[in-house]
Amino acid sequence: MAYLGIDWGQQHLGLAVGYENGLVCPLTTISFHSFNQIRRELEKIISAYAIEIFFLGRPSQLSRPQQEKLEQFARWLKKQFNYPLYWVNEDFTSAAARDKLAASGVSPREKKAEHALAAKFILEEGLEQLKNEISQ
Repeated sequence: MAYLGIDWGQQHLGLAVGYENGLVCPLTTISFHSFNQIRRELEKIISAYAIEIFFLGRPSQLSRPQQEKLEQFARWLKKQFNYPLYWVNEDFTSAAARDKLAASGVSPREKKAEHALAAKFILEEGLEQLKNEISQ
């Protein structure tokens, strides 16, 4: 089984892929202008990696309009692909990604790397939560 971690932004989706064996890797960042564009890109990724579950990051501090857009995206995602979706608190994932990239010598201008790495952190946290739910 494969999982997709998603770091949602209003113009970008950071994506990471993970597997039951615990391997989690940043994948890519999609820049988008429409849901159709996202759907085409996600269809390729879902097929290529045999994705079955989504983990979507949600920060605890969002403005009402941003929260509505994120929830609209989540509803759309579930409707389009009909896979389980788990919410994951993504507080500090972008900051952690920036710090890790800076420590690795990656330019702060490499936003695409930042979004994908944030998605990796979201997926790792989500898989840990799922593992804890199953073991209880």
